[in-house]
Amino acid sequence: MKQKITKMVVDRVVPGAKDTIIRDTEIPGFFLKVTPKGRRCYGLYYRNRDGRERRPMIGVHSEGFTADKARRIAAEWHARVKLGEDPGAERTHDRRAEIFSELAEQYLTEHARQHKKPSSAAADERNLRNHLVPLLGGLKIHAIQPADIDRALRAIANGKTAFEERLGPRAVRKVVGGKGAANRCRSLLSKMLGEFAEQRGMRPPGANPCVRIKPYRTEFSDKGRFRHLSPQEFLQLGLVLEEVEQKGSEHPSVVNFVRLALYTGCRRDEILKLRWDHVDLEARCLRLPDTKTGAKELPLGAPACELLTNIDRQPDNAFVLIGHKPGHHFVGIEKAWHRIRGRAGLDDVTIHDLRRSFGSLGARSGLSLIRVGKMLAHKSTKAAEIYARIAEDVTRDDIEATSLEAKTLLSSKPTDQIVVPFRRDK
Repeated sequence: MKQKITKMVVDRVVPGAKDTIIRDTEIPGFFLKVTPKGRRCYGLYYRNRDGRERRPMIGVHSEGFTADKARRIAAEWHARVKLGEDPGAERTHDRRAEIFSELAEQYLTEHARQHKKPSSAAADERNLRNHLVPLLGGLKIHAIQPADIDRALRAIANGKTAFEERLGPRAVRKVVGGKGAANRCRSLLSKMLGEFAEQRGMRPPGANPCVRIKPYRTEFSDKGRFRHLSPQEFLQLGLVLEEVEQKGSEHPSVVNFVRLALYTGCRRDEILKLRWDHVDLEARCLRLPDTKTGAKELPLGAPACELLTNIDRQPDNAFVLIGHKPGHHFVGIEKAWHRIRGRAGLDDVTIHDLRRSFGSLGARSGLSLIRVGKMLAHKSTKAAEIYARIAEDVTRDDIEATSLEAKTLLSSKPTDQIVVPFRRDK
């Protein structure tokens, strides 16, 4: 739509379902954008001397910033463009994020939400909102020093950013902090104050203040977490699942979730968000369109196929593990798992440990690390290296059993000794 942009025109525009663009008939490139929510913004479209398109915003319409003022700025910018200048780039430089809180929002908008998985972007947003912005929000980006980073991470590690927020009658959000949270914040800060800020000219190259900040040592620093179920613990958990299923004390999706985790080795969200159109029982596989490592096809064993066959499908719900709300998948698995594991005496076992337990069974049966990694759909074999400990344990068990047998033979009386028949080579 083209017409001269005046205050009357601006006031008469009715917001639509999409952005409404009005191009001025007198100043080339001058335009008005009206969003569906009614926000009115002035801007200028042009190409700089390198041929790059620019659409810098001149300002937002208000009582103090009218169409006449926007026209004067647009005319001035247009004249500067003719002289080879780039007013949009200069304005961007001048309005570049100056303090950490502004950098946080820019990082989420331009990087995390554009290039990361939604769950990873959400984790970055939580770490910024809960920990980093409260501690570093007002600091000038170019002036942030390693001492500032160290002080903030120590505060997070010591739980100074912990808080509890009541979201409703039964909903509470708890932020605990700790060394693990501090290490995750350190990685996030390194990305933001390093590559991201340097590319945008907010910090000089090679001046990342996080480089020399060492991560905190946790109980999993050296070898990583490797909790998996022993054969006895498998039995304990199985008995609890049967009891829960018989009494109906938990939603059926809870029991099905635990069993699917142990039968497939899938990650939590891969199971919770599993849809029936991802399941191919005829081909005995799951075709997952989007996982942590991208799209993948996961073969199914007989137990998983039998379980999926016995799950009732709801005509109005596309998810395998249905929830309490119509059309939604099950939510609240963490609380349900805490109840299950408590009854089984497995208070230190997490949901992800069920996946590790599946991998440990493969390693204990003699599968190579490469095959275990493929079974769990790891992106690299490095992720499967923790299962090398299973092979060590198997060897240790073999030596233990052999040595015990030797001790038994040595301590036996001659009359009780086992006679081994002599075998002649043919």
